[in-house]
Amino acid sequence: MLDKLDRYLEIFSVTVMTIAMAAATLAAFINVVLRYMFNASLTWAANLTSSLFIWSALFGAAYGFKIGMHLGVTVVIQKLPPKIAKWLLSGTRVIILGYLICLIFWGYDFVKFNYDMVMNEQ
Repeated sequence: MLDKLDRYLEIFSVTVMTIAMAAATLAAFINVVLRYMFNASLTWAANLTSSLFIWSALFGAAYGFKIGMHLGVTVVIQKLPPKIAKWLLSGTRVIILGYLICLIFWGYDFVKFNYDMVMNEQ
């Protein structure tokens, strides 16, 4: 069951990453053509392109993490005895998990703050 869910999440991540990158490239290209050939511009194209590239990078990073493509400095780990290296890697993963959990809470607070600011202006 978990393997099936993992496979679906992998397909979803790759699909979102690919579509977001393609749409960002297309939006930027259309805006450049409009700007230089027709002396017109889409006011929202830069924001859309930035947002799509960010989403593409996030989903790409998640996929890269899953398949182990992220860069890492392994010189120290390779020089340590296997038992210590295992503990060190486990510790770094716990620290990363804690950081990601903090990001979730901080992100929620940030979105809530922005929502409250918008609702108070109305």
